[in-house]
Amino acid sequence: MIKTSRNEMIMTTVNHYLRRRQYLDAGDVGQQKKPRLDACSIQDMALSYAVANCSSTGQTVSFSSLSGDAALWDQQYCRIRTFIADSAEPLRSELSQILFPSFVRIFLELIAGDQKISAQRFFAKHHSMFSDVEEAKQLIASLEVVSTRDDLTSNKIISEFRERKYSVTLSENHLLDFLNYLKGDDNLMMLQILTQHLDVSVKGPDIVESVVEDEPDEPHSGVLKEAPPENAPADVTTESLQRIIRKLKDDPPPLPSIHLYLVINAHKGPSCITMSPDEQLLCAGFEDSRIQLWGLAPGARPDPVPVFGVSHLRLANDHPEDIEARIGQRPSNVSDDIVLRAHSDAVYGLSFLTDHRYLLSASTDKTVRLWDMKTCSNVVCYRGHNYPVVSVDSSPVSSFFASSSFDQTCLLWHSARNYPLRTFIGHTRTVNCVKFHPNGNYLATGSSDMSIRLWDLQTAQSKRVFSEHKGMVMALAFSPNGKYLASAGEDNHVKVWDLTMGRVVRDFKGHTEMVYSLAFSPCSSLIASGGHDNIINIWDVDKITSGSCASSDATSVPVESTPLGSYPTKSVSVYYLNFSKRNFLQAAGS
Repeated sequence: MIKTSRNEMIMTTVNHYLRRRQYLDAGDVGQQKKPRLDACSIQDMALSYAVANCSSTGQTVSFSSLSGDAALWDQQYCRIRTFIADSAEPLRSELSQILFPSFVRIFLELIAGDQKISAQRFFAKHHSMFSDVEEAKQLIASLEVVSTRDDLTSNKIISEFRERKYSVTLSENHLLDFLNYLKGDDNLMMLQILTQHLDVSVKGPDIVESVVEDEPDEPHSGVLKEAPPENAPADVTTESLQRIIRKLKDDPPPLPSIHLYLVINAHKGPSCITMSPDEQLLCAGFEDSRIQLWGLAPGARPDPVPVFGVSHLRLANDHPEDIEARIGQRPSNVSDDIVLRAHSDAVYGLSFLTDHRYLLSASTDKTVRLWDMKTCSNVVCYRGHNYPVVSVDSSPVSSFFASSSFDQTCLLWHSARNYPLRTFIGHTRTVNCVKFHPNGNYLATGSSDMSIRLWDLQTAQSKRVFSEHKGMVMALAFSPNGKYLASAGEDNHVKVWDLTMGRVVRDFKGHTEMVYSLAFSPCSSLIASGGHDNIINIWDVDKITSGSCASSDATSVPVESTPLGSYPTKSVSVYYLNFSKRNFLQAAGS
């Protein structure tokens, strides 16, 4: 008797499962028969074929069956109702549009699955929340008389609802929030309704694009289309967007934060300063021929100390424990600062190569030297100038670098060659500064002859000559977008040149003494200048295109004397300026 009762329970469960899966004969356990013809349309056949031949499972939810347990339908629908009711405005108002079509669709799916009693219970439990919606009354009245599968095709309103999608409009952020909730809280069946039977349109400025591409049919409209709630946020118009864009363009850009590094207690002070591209090392050159390094972060400073001091002679009978104890120990007479010595005269130029492992230094001893930061040793000495070398700069895209000298020339080098590759001749006095264009194909030089020249690296020919300064040119900087070149020097002016037109487009005067350093912000909208007057000025160059570039025939531009920001540094002459990738302004001086 116990065995027979168990078999009966198993057969009852199997029969119930087969009935839910639309088998014609529930008692036929071993064979699956064809589904009813009225339950398989041409669209369903097309979807089945697409699923069978689909190489990806990304849209599995859209093609899966909607049939399921009535208790599970009710559980997920109640969960969605609670989620929407607990949401804040305007999310609650927008997602409320989904409740009614989901309610109708679940009821129809239960009827189509021959679950009449479960469908009636679901209807009685949830239909009251839509009794006050005027557009839903007609459809709810039709649902009350539906009890069999045949009623789904005989009732015109219900048949029309099943054939078309119900239209709802959601904002993009609210739709993404709702989809994330459905995917993350085991609401697969409700997600199927959203992807298969709702036509969701995304609200946006001047564009509405459908996120459902399963069917090309028109969305259902008229009495079955629920209007958006009155308190939903209005669409952003083109006019309002243009007004916001104009305001952003007209307002000055935000001022950066400034990190100022001061070199103190140094004999005669530094003659040049630079920082590694990774912002970990600060390097300064001095007139006594030394180069000094400081780490700007814990562990950033290179440690060239050997495993054993030079005074120690390692013997074969040294005990292993003694050897391990000595590894990494620094001699007591070694300071925390690293000093590089190889030049025989003052160092006036420093620049890191792109990989920030190697440092270039230019000296009045007529040489340029390459230093390995790993070992803190000089690895190459470049000789080519006949007079003191006062500036050096490395290419931002390769291992090329350039040096300028008192001999009125600029030389192009490659780090792997100890001889110059190009010689740029054109200036009539000392070439004080040199700077590479961001694309690495051009080079700018500033001279004591009060002119600036733009050179082509391939031909070594001068492409532009800028000569509106009234004194020596001591500093140059290219904008990151490659359109502009800034220059400054003895006349205390900061001039911005348009490289295409070859003329000045902005002229700033806010310094009272010589300007030594310039730097553009990453977005090319700001330029910082610093010099011997102990002030860092920030200038707005973002309005060039709307102002001074409007007329290409203009011979001069007005001088602007009011910076966007001015920062006194007490008694610090600023020799180095650079904007970091995080838009911090790095400054250094003494």
